[in-house]
Amino acid sequence: MKLSTWCICLLVVALSSGLSSRVNASDEPTHVAVAAYEFPPYYSSRLERHVLGALLDAVNQRQQTFYFEIIEVRPPHRYQALEPEGCCQLIFFEAEQWGWSSYIGTHVEKGPKLTEGADIHVLRAEEDTSEVSNDADGAARVGGIVGYHYDFVDYQSDVAVLEQEHNLYLADSHVTLINMLSRGRLHSILLNTELLAMLELHDPDVAKTLKAGKTVDQTYATHVLVADDAVVNVDWLRGQLDEMWEDGSLAELFASFGLENHLVYDPSPANVQAASPQ
Repeated sequence: MKLSTWCICLLVVALSSGLSSRVNASDEPTHVAVAAYEFPPYYSSRLERHVLGALLDAVNQRQQTFYFEIIEVRPPHRYQALEPEGCCQLIFFEAEQWGWSSYIGTHVEKGPKLTEGADIHVLRAEEDTSEVSNDADGAARVGGIVGYHYDFVDYQSDVAVLEQEHNLYLADSHVTLINMLSRGRLHSILLNTELLAMLELHDPDVAKTLKAGKTVDQTYATHVLVADDAVVNVDWLRGQLDEMWEDGSLAELFASFGLENHLVYDPSPANVQAASPQ
């Protein structure tokens, strides 16, 4: 082979390799960071399987445009995570009353409603549920989670105020609260109804040690919140959820956590119109 012919062959191979690498690179899905914090059963690093992980796995398998990955943050830091300089682009299962009012409509868009739930006072199974009240006078030690917002303390989240003025014990996990309740170190703890439903299905031995009080602290509806500068938008996410709803996989996923009665996602045109920005 002549030297000139050999050089041309090398050039063609090089160009082909470069084109191939660019094509392969363009085929790679865009990574999307999803903020998550300790909020079982929706997300918990202490659970082998949680709702958010199962949902994102399903979406990742259904398409190749985006790859969603979870970035764990502490509850008080989830707002900064969605700011323009933040680490994440969206967050699932959030309620506007949990400190999001000033963010929605400024640099965060609220997506469709996903679930409904409540925070309730929970006691040991042998306790009298009639003794629980929502008075924030420090008469009985109540356990909650750092960074959470509770109605009976006017949605304050300042740790010092909650601990000193309202005698609220704040833990980093629901596991800690349940353990302290079982040992009699707390009179009652605040748990969400979705967690109780999951425990009844997957950990009935623990569920039997707990008794739901008659006092509901707050009810809420959760949504997906998307940062304005995110590479993915609410309409695209709604399209994925609509497909999962239509083929039954969305209901099946939530039922696997015992949350079939909490899923309220509505793919109807009326829901799309209501969730669209005005």
